[in-house]
Amino acid sequence: MRARQPNREGHVKSHGTRIFWEEHGEGARAVLFIPPWQIVDRRVWKMQVPYFARYFRALTFDPPGNGRSDRPATGYDHDRMADHARAVLDAAGVERASLVCLSRGTWAGAILAAQHAERVDRLVLTGVAIADRGLAGPDFFEPRDRYEGWEKYNAHYWRAHYREFVEFFMAQVLTEPHSTKAREDGLAWALETTPEILIATVREWSGRSSAAELLARVQAPTLIIHGTEDAVRPFRLAELAHAAIAGSVLMPFEGSG
Repeated sequence: MRARQPNREGHVKSHGTRIFWEEHGEGARAVLFIPPWQIVDRRVWKMQVPYFARYFRALTFDPPGNGRSDRPATGYDHDRMADHARAVLDAAGVERASLVCLSRGTWAGAILAAQHAERVDRLVLTGVAIADRGLAGPDFFEPRDRYEGWEKYNAHYWRAHYREFVEFFMAQVLTEPHSTKAREDGLAWALETTPEILIATVREWSGRSSAAELLARVQAPTLIIHGTEDAVRPFRLAELAHAAIAGSVLMPFEGSG
């Protein structure tokens, strides 16, 4: 049972893809929660939305490839995701919003803040993943002799052992004790997409601007949140973003994943 039902919901077409979105709460100010990787959908924000909806119009959407959005074979680059987020703002009639972004979604938030500053009130980057290279190594598309730990981040392993990869990945995302329910949720959401879609997102880890160029152009008041024990994205990425974005605030979560 959901903690809160949306006030409005619908689909908007962006780059020929139907994107599902929801709006919770009312008010003059809006917060857009940008989803991370296609391995989850809008429900990744289920703990935040009921609280924020008391004070703001809280908007969420499913990334293409999961949830109630379309599942195209291609079109998973960072700039395309930023366009999808802007399309959701347009569909909801929101001229300007604060952006809360997670992991890969920090790319889309930074792109909007840098290239469409008039639409962004404030920017929150959580678990920063803004780097010119993703998690995939040069042998991502090659079979391996063994698959231990992060060696499971491999296209061949995903195709043969997708559930096992997701179980490993969610354990790295949620490292804190007593995270059983959150890991179960993550597994359920991940099973709503496919290995081929995730492989496409890895292949299309790209943006029109480099990470350094993009971050230097962000002018919105920016808060950067990152767990010091993040097992997926090193804390160093948060420090680099903080140094690159003038006036940003870095808030480490000590001991957190």
